[in-house]
Amino acid sequence: MKLRFVTDKLINHPSVLAIAEDLQAGDSQMSVAGRLRPALVAAVLDLLERPLLIVTAGVGEAEEFVRDLGNYLPREKVLHYRAHEVFPWERTSPEIEAAGARLEALSALGAGVPVAVVAPVSALMRRLPPRAARLVSSLSLQQAGELDLEEAVGTLVEMGYERVQTVEQRGQFALRGGIFDIFPSTGRYPVRLELFGDSIESIRRFLVSSQQSIAPEREVLVFGCRDVRVTDGAVRLAGRKLEKRARVDREVREDLERILDGHVFPGLERYLPWLYEELETVGEYASPETVVVLDEPKRIRDEAVRHLDRVRTAKGKFRAEEYFLAPEELDELLSSRRRLDLFLFAGLSPSASTARSIGSRPVEPALGGVDRIVARLEALRGRSSLVVTCLEDEGHEKRLREILSEHAVPLLPPGASPEPGLIAVEVAPVGQGFVVPDLDVAVVAHGDLFPRRRLRRDHQTPAAEAARILSGLKKGDYVVHELHGIAVYEGISSRQVFGLTRDYLVLAYAGNDRLFVPVEQIGRVSRYVGPDGSAPRITRLSSNDWARATKKARDSVKKLAFDLAKLYAERSTMPGHAFSADTIWQRELEDAFPFEETPDQLSAVAAAKSDMERPRPMDRLVCGDVGYGKTEVAVRAAAKAVLDGKQVMVLAPTTILAQQHFSTFSERFAPFPVRVEVLSRFRTPSEQKRILQDFAKGSIDVLIGTHRLLQKDVSPKDLGLVVVDEEQRFGVGHKEHLKNMRKAIDVLTLTATPIPRTLQMSLAGVRDLSVINTPPEDRFEVQTEVGRYDAARVREAILRELDREGQVFYVFNRVQRIEAVARRVAELVPEARVAVAHGQMHEHELERVMSEFLSGDIDVLVCTTIIESGIDIPTANTLIVEGAERMGLAQLYQLRGRVGRSHHRAFAYFYFSSERILTETALERLRTIREFTELGSGMKIAMRDLEIRGAGNILGAEQHGHMAAVGFELYNEMLRDAIAEVRGEPEREQPEVAITLPIDAFLPATYIREEDLRIEAYRRIADAVDTLEVGQVRGELSDRYGPLPSPAANLLSVAELRAMAGETGLTEIALSDSTLRIGHAPSLRRQAAAVARERGGRAVAGRDRILIPAPPERSPLTLVFEVLNDIMAAVGPTETKGDPK
Repeated sequence: MKLRFVTDKLINHPSVLAIAEDLQAGDSQMSVAGRLRPALVAAVLDLLERPLLIVTAGVGEAEEFVRDLGNYLPREKVLHYRAHEVFPWERTSPEIEAAGARLEALSALGAGVPVAVVAPVSALMRRLPPRAARLVSSLSLQQAGELDLEEAVGTLVEMGYERVQTVEQRGQFALRGGIFDIFPSTGRYPVRLELFGDSIESIRRFLVSSQQSIAPEREVLVFGCRDVRVTDGAVRLAGRKLEKRARVDREVREDLERILDGHVFPGLERYLPWLYEELETVGEYASPETVVVLDEPKRIRDEAVRHLDRVRTAKGKFRAEEYFLAPEELDELLSSRRRLDLFLFAGLSPSASTARSIGSRPVEPALGGVDRIVARLEALRGRSSLVVTCLEDEGHEKRLREILSEHAVPLLPPGASPEPGLIAVEVAPVGQGFVVPDLDVAVVAHGDLFPRRRLRRDHQTPAAEAARILSGLKKGDYVVHELHGIAVYEGISSRQVFGLTRDYLVLAYAGNDRLFVPVEQIGRVSRYVGPDGSAPRITRLSSNDWARATKKARDSVKKLAFDLAKLYAERSTMPGHAFSADTIWQRELEDAFPFEETPDQLSAVAAAKSDMERPRPMDRLVCGDVGYGKTEVAVRAAAKAVLDGKQVMVLAPTTILAQQHFSTFSERFAPFPVRVEVLSRFRTPSEQKRILQDFAKGSIDVLIGTHRLLQKDVSPKDLGLVVVDEEQRFGVGHKEHLKNMRKAIDVLTLTATPIPRTLQMSLAGVRDLSVINTPPEDRFEVQTEVGRYDAARVREAILRELDREGQVFYVFNRVQRIEAVARRVAELVPEARVAVAHGQMHEHELERVMSEFLSGDIDVLVCTTIIESGIDIPTANTLIVEGAERMGLAQLYQLRGRVGRSHHRAFAYFYFSSERILTETALERLRTIREFTELGSGMKIAMRDLEIRGAGNILGAEQHGHMAAVGFELYNEMLRDAIAEVRGEPEREQPEVAITLPIDAFLPATYIREEDLRIEAYRRIADAVDTLEVGQVRGELSDRYGPLPSPAANLLSVAELRAMAGETGLTEIALSDSTLRIGHAPSLRRQAAAVARERGGRAVAGRDRILIPAPPERSPLTLVFEVLNDIMAAVGPTETKGDPK
C-alpha cells in the first residue's frame, strides 16, 4: 500500500464521488487512462464497501492489474480469478495454485465481502459446477479448535487433495498418527497440525525441503485444489450420463470406472458437464451486491469472441459450448450486476454524454543518464506537490537516493508520508507512471527512469531439496556395503535376539546369501549408482572379488588425488590481482536483483568473491541445473572486477547465448557507469573493429562474445576476469587458450552439467567448485508428454499457448527440412505467426528473428537446437520437439529447460516419428524424460548418467571403470580419504563403539509406517556425529511424526551414548548379568580407574575396561549416562554432556 495516499485523494475527487453515487442506483461510465485505473478501483471499493469484479480483456492485463492494486489496497483485499492454463477437455488438470486462487475469489464474491477480484474474460467464460456442489466451501482449522479427523480427510479428498507419505507440493496431505500435514492450494507454505484426540493442539508452518516447522499459525483456511468437486451424487449422475459413450469409447470407459471408484485423476475436469445436471457461472456465485468493473468493454467483448473461436477449433471429442459461455451469455452475466465501464476516451462509451472523467498524462521517460533522471524529477517536483518514484527493487531505490542526494534534490525520509516539495523513493511494482493535475500528484515508474526488467511475481513455492533422493532405499534397489560389496536391498526386518527387538537391513548377495545389517550401521550401506545405469554384478560373500575391486579403485584415486593436489598447489603460488572488498555500488547492484536468491546461489557468489580477493588467480567452476541462476553469480563477479577498475570478458559457446548474456548484463549494469558490449557475427565488420579498439583503450568494461574473443586481435587494456559459459562445448584449441589464461587471470566457469554435492565435498581443497542445487522458488515443474507425432495435438498445444498470450519453441533439428516443417506448422495453425531460426542463417536475419521473438512479434519459433543453451524467454512456455528419438538425454533435458522459467505452467512435448521403429536406447531416453519432470530432475536417480558425465568432466574418463566397479558413493568416499591423505590431514577416525544394552531400541512401524521414510530416519540418526546433532534429529522426528515412543526414544539415547563414547575414546558399552562393562583406549586407563574408585564397592578397573555393578532396579540408560558423564568429567571439559531422555 505504498501509494495509498493517491487513493485517499481520489476518494474526494468529484468524479469519483459521482461514480459512487451512480453505482448506488445503477450503472456508471468513466473516461480514465489505464495507468490510473487500479487507483480508481481502490477508491471505489473504499467508497462502496462491496465486492468488485474487475474484468480485463487479456490474461497479462489481469496480472498487471492485480500487481498494481497491491499498491493501493491491503493484500487480503486483492484476489485474482486466474485464467485456466489448459483446455477443459485435456487429460491434464489446471495448476493447483490457480484453481485454489479461483475458489478463494469465488468464495469472497459469494460472501459479499469488500474485495477486488480481477479476472480475464477467458476465465469468466468457463462454466462452473452448481453452487449445490459446495465447490467453494473450505476447511477451517484453528488452534485449540476441534477436528473430526475422519471427516476432515474425507473433505480433503473430495476437494481434490492427494494423500501421500510426505507433503511436497500444493494439494497434498499426509497423516502420521497425531501429526496431520496439509499443503493448502493457496498457501505459501504447508502446515502441520499436532492433534490430541479431536483437539488441534498446534498449527505450524513447515519447509518442504527440510520438513521442519518454522513458525506457528493460529488459523488456516483450506480451499479446494480443483475446479470440480466429486460428490456421491456427481458420481451416480456421471455413471448414468456417460454410460452410452463409455460403451463405444475405451478412454471414456476407463475414466468412468475411475470416477465410479471415487478416484480423482488428472483431466477429471473434462467430465464437468456429465457430473452435474446443470452448470452455473461466476455471476450466479457472486453476491447481488457485487459491482462489475469492465476495463474497456469493447475489447473484452472482442476477446471473448476470439477466445471462443480458438477453443472451438482446438476442441477434441467434446463441444466447446459445453464448457464455455457464448458471447451472448457473457453479456448477460456482465449485465446482471451494477456496472462501471472504464474507457480511455469518453467517445468510446455508448453513454458518452454522462461519462465521468479524470485527466492524467504519462510521465515522459528519462532514460539516458543521471543528468536526465535528475532533470525529469526536478521538473515534476516543480509542477506537482507530491512526487513518488516507484522502483522494482531495493538496489535501484538505494541508487536513486544516492543520485538525488549527490545533486541536492530534496528527499523524503524512508517510510515517511509524502510531503509537498519532497521526492519520495519507494519500492513498489507500478506498471506505468502518471501525473494527475487535479490531484497535484506524480507517480514515476521504474521504467520511466531505468531500463525495465521483468517484474517479480510475489509468489514462492518451496521446492523439495533434490539431495534428499539418496536417503530412502526401496526394495529391489542395488546397494553397496563398504565391507561386503554389491547386493540387492530386500527391506527392513525386525528380529528378536535374547528377547530384545532390533531392526536390520536385509541384503541379498549372489548364491542366495543374506546379510542382516543392524540399522545403526546404515552408514556403511549406500545406493549403488553406476556410470551407465546398467545392472551391476552382485558380489559373492565368499570370494575375494570385492577386496580386489576396492584395492584397484583406492590405488587409482590416490594417484588422482596426488595429481589434483599438485595442480592446486602450483596454482596457489601464481601471482594474481587481489580485488578490493565490496563497494556500495556492488551492494546496490546485488540488491537490484529482482528475485530471491537461493542459499546455493549466495554461497557460490560468496565463494567467487572470496577467491577474487585473494592474491592468486581464481579458477572456480559453478555447476547448476538449467535455469538455477548461474548467470547472476557471473554478473556479481563481473561487477566486482569492473568496480575495481578491471575489464571482464564473457565467453559463450553460441551467438544466441552471447546475445542473451549481453541483454542480461546490460540490464543489470544500466544504473551504473559501466559499458557493456557484445562481439559476435551479429555485428558488422566496422562495428567489430570499433568495439575492439574501444576494448583496447579501456572504454569498454564488459565484452561478451563467442570464441571470437579468443582471437589474437582481441587485446584488452586491463583484463581482470574471464567468465566461461559451458566450456566443454568449446574446441580443443580454445580450451588450451583458456588453460593458459588461468595462469594469470581470474576465471569463472559455468556449467549446467549436474555435479553431486558429495563430489563437491570430496574435492574441497583441490578444486574450487560451487554447486547450485536449489531451484528458484517461483518455478513449477514442466508438464511433459511423450508420444508419436500427432498433428491435432500439436495444434491444440500451440492454440493453448496463444490463448494465454504466450509463445512456443518448435524444435526440428534438420536444417535441410526445417523450412518445410515451418510451412507445415503455419498451415496447421494459421492463427499463429511462425518464423524459422537456425545456425546456418545469415547473421542479420537470425538476429532479426530472435529480436522479434524476444519482443513477442513471433508466436512460434521453428528452430534447431540452437536454443539449447542459455535462452531465457519467460513468455515461451510450450516446447514441441519433433524427432525427439534422435536426441540424447542430456540434450532433451537441456531443451526442456528452455520453458518453465516463469510462474506459468510449462508444457513440453517430445514426439517421435510414426514411421520409425524406436531403438531400446531411444525408448529408454524418452521414458526417462517423461517420468522425471520435477524441478532439479538432473539430480534424480534415473538421470545420474548426467552426473557421472559431470564427474568425468572434472576427474577424467579413466576413472569411469572404477566408479562402475564400486559404485559412485563408495568411490567418492575413497577419493575424499585419498585427498585428505595427500594434503597431510589427520585420518578421519570413526571409532567403532559396540553398544549392547537390555532395551528395545528401534523405530516402530506404527510410528513411521512408510519403510523408505524409516530408512531416511535411521540414516539421519546414524549420520549424527555429536550429541547436539542427535538432539536436532530428536526434535525433527518429534516435529514430523509426533512424540517418540519408548523404543524410538531408546534408539536416540543409544545414538547419544555412541556420540559421547566416540568423543571420549570409549570402544564398548555393554550391560549384562548385572554388570556394566565400559571398554576404553589404553590412554584413558588412569581416568577410568579414577571413576571406578569413586564409585567404590565392587567396581573394577582393568587395562582397557572397567566393570561396574548394575543394580537391577536402576534404569540401564540412566546408569550408563551417569557413568559416561563421570568419565567425560575425568577426561576433561566438553561442550555437551548427555542426559537420559
